[in-house]
Amino acid sequence: FCDENGTEREYIIPSRDFDIAQVLDTRDAVKLTIGGWKISVSGMLVKRDLYQKYINDNYSSEYNFGFVDEIDQRKLLLITDRIAFSDAKYYYRQQSQSIVHKVSRNFYAVLIAERLLFQFVEQNYKNDKEVYNKVCNNYLSQLLICQRLFVERKQNYTKEERSEIKGRIKVAFEFAKAKGMVTIGMKQKVSLLSYPIFVLVSYLYVFYLSLK
Repeated sequence: FCDENGTEREYIIPSRDFDIAQVLDTRDAVKLTIGGWKISVSGMLVKRDLYQKYINDNYSSEYNFGFVDEIDQRKLLLITDRIAFSDAKYYYRQQSQSIVHKVSRNFYAVLIAERLLFQFVEQNYKNDKEVYNKVCNNYLSQLLICQRLFVERKQNYTKEERSEIKGRIKVAFEFAKAKGMVTIGMKQKVSLLSYPIFVLVSYLYVFYLSLK
């Protein structure tokens, strides 16, 4: 990772002790992207015919939103035969005005990506408890983050944007409840009791942070 001036940061994927000489089975490779990216697929090299097949089989205008590449990358990994690594560097330049760093209404599309990722794991790793627990934790953590950010910044949004964001968060909450997602932390357990409690916990947490 590097900043807008090209200065390298300490955050590196994979870690310095990762064995890049290994060749991974695709299912094992995908597992290294769940619950945090242990390997990087930014700048990955894929055979053109394989990529074209993926586009033909999966493209949908319905999923034309920010963060959808995180789903595409994992699906693409899964349809390959094996994954190899290179010691070449790929510099991921962090833009301060990108969707990831600027919490506009578009940022909350991350909840759609999290839902699609959960469904991807549910379909392909149904019997892998470790992966399932990781994707649940990731989903719920992102949901809580989005709610907190909304509470902190809602005065920056228009009335229409606030309504849209609140609706997106509520849909994401109801999806988690319907799926009976497993939780680890106490805050997550309490937050999932009901939607009003979920909202209340976020307001209390933001208030607590304001006192620190």
